Amino acid sequence: GESQVLYILSKGIATLNSRVALVGSVWGEDFVLADRDLIRRTSAFALTYLEVLCLSRDKFFEVVGRREATCPQLKTIVRRYCVRMAAHRGILAQALKLKRQRTPQRLGKSGSQESKLESLDVKSTSSVPTPESERRVMPPVPGTLPEELSPLRVEQRSPRQD
Repeated sequence: GESQVLYILSKGIATLNSRVALVGSVWGEDFVLADRDLIRRTSAFALTYLEVLCLSRDKFFEVVGRREATCPQLKTIVRRYCVRMAAHRGILAQALKLKRQRTPQRLGKSGSQESKLESLDVKSTSSVPTPESERRVMPPVPGTLPEELSPLRVEQRSPRQD
């Protein structure tokens, strides 16, 4: 798919980066970032028939702009989210760059090469938290979602009682 698009799984079952994704799964949350180098790629494969809702970055910011008069805090909330995500991804990218610069010196001694990003332990070379330990989603502020996005909300299911 495209890199600056938010995807919401509306029907079906898929895999996202080799993990099972069910109805309500969301990926591409970083679609708001202007720097495409900071956007993480996601591999998505259909396991069943799918219905996926898509929202492009341009359309999203168009909606935010149209709601400025009725919800002035929305623009601030979106901007803060963008800045936090860009700073977080930028720090991680810099840590990865430093790790890669240091790795060749250690490769001669150990002889092993690990080039996969998943095996990277950023904490071992800096105080930057890894993406897995620092994943946080900003909770929505009640009443700030534009009407155009309201059909995209996914209903919460109550837990099964055995």
